Amino acid sequence: MARIKKINFTKSVLTKNTGFIFLCIYIGFILVFSGLFTLYSDEFYHTTIKYENSVQDTYKYIKDEIELSIKKNFIDINNGQTAYLDDEQGWILDINDLYVTDFNADGRNLNISLVVYLFNKGTSATGWIQTNDKFQLHSYGGSLKSNSEIHTFYFRLINETPTNLTDLGYSKIELDRIFTIKENKVCSIKLPMEVSRKLKIFVDSLNGLPYGLKGTYKRMLYLSMVTITTLGYGDIVPITNRARLLVGLESVLGIIIIGLFISSIFNKLSNNARE
Repeated sequence: MARIKKINFTKSVLTKNTGFIFLCIYIGFILVFSGLFTLYSDEFYHTTIKYENSVQDTYKYIKDEIELSIKKNFIDINNGQTAYLDDEQGWILDINDLYVTDFNADGRNLNISLVVYLFNKGTSATGWIQTNDKFQLHSYGGSLKSNSEIHTFYFRLINETPTNLTDLGYSKIELDRIFTIKENKVCSIKLPMEVSRKLKIFVDSLNGLPYGLKGTYKRMLYLSMVTITTLGYGDIVPITNRARLLVGLESVLGIIIIGLFISSIFNKLSNNARE
């Protein structure tokens, strides 16, 4: 008898709180699918990720680290912060007057834009060199997927140096002297592996695959919420059959749970009206 009463009491509680139960199930599905999306985050393409603050922060970090690496390498080569950049021993570079203004990269190549301010010891003239899209440092060796602690990019200078020094009667500046590393005598830049790793993450993010970027779970939680409500903004889209199946399944379950939730509310209102 007591068992029957307990069963009846449980049924009564479930009946009165059906709407709340469906709401909990609905939220549970959001959390479960966000976890699944995070697990398979590399199977989703992000169309707007390049505009996120985390990508911009990564870009700034890499740019600053590239500049720092160039300066450290220069000091190591020249045993100091200054060196001549021409055979006539005229133009001097203080490495503190070198700035990385921009960079871009793909799976193998790293292109860097610089501004370099120079001083001529003989004439006391000053000048500057600024690289642009037509003049870049181009990696033709190695890959971003390096496993060593230091990742070395080997460069060749693509075009002649664009410089305003021509107006001063001198333009024979050899920029490769900024990058030449002692042991291999070629234009190079050494990046710490952590910087190289973030560079790969940055490149992947620009290609719409930010699975190595921080905030993955938050993005997948957002995707789960817009999927279960069938909003589907299209800023994150599945690119594999498994991901498409998960997205489709959550959409269907969302529709079913919402239908059951609304039905339970109407049933409760109807029962209250009869009473």
